[in-house]
Amino acid sequence: MAGGAVAGAGAFVTPVAADDGFEMETLPPDFAWDAGARLLGEIDQLDQSWVDKWYFEYGVAGNGLPNETRSRNCTDRFGRCQREGETVDKYLVGLDSGTDYEVRVVGETADGRSDKGSVVTFTTDT
Repeated sequence: MAGGAVAGAGAFVTPVAADDGFEMETLPPDFAWDAGARLLGEIDQLDQSWVDKWYFEYGVAGNGLPNETRSRNCTDRFGRCQREGETVDKYLVGLDSGTDYEVRVVGETADGRSDKGSVVTFTTDT
């Protein structure tokens, strides 16, 4: 796909229920190129819970989600995830061109609770 369009974004989405006061939502990447994509997620329904860190799980479509990005702490100067509806993003590079990938966002609280967003599929450019 020319111009970094996201092919198939959101084509495969599995609902995930909220866990103890917060819910992570995986959004379709807003941009993909031949070797990467800008991954997006959102923290929803905060209720006396604070997400301590977040990261993305990803892999080639059909092969599960064996890879993780580095986690980002929400308390560092880049951690923008203390408010409901806050969008989190991560540039993922080193992907194969013309390949379908699956991704989901994961959030964790300091006391060990976690929630995983739905799986979203996207395709890198050729």
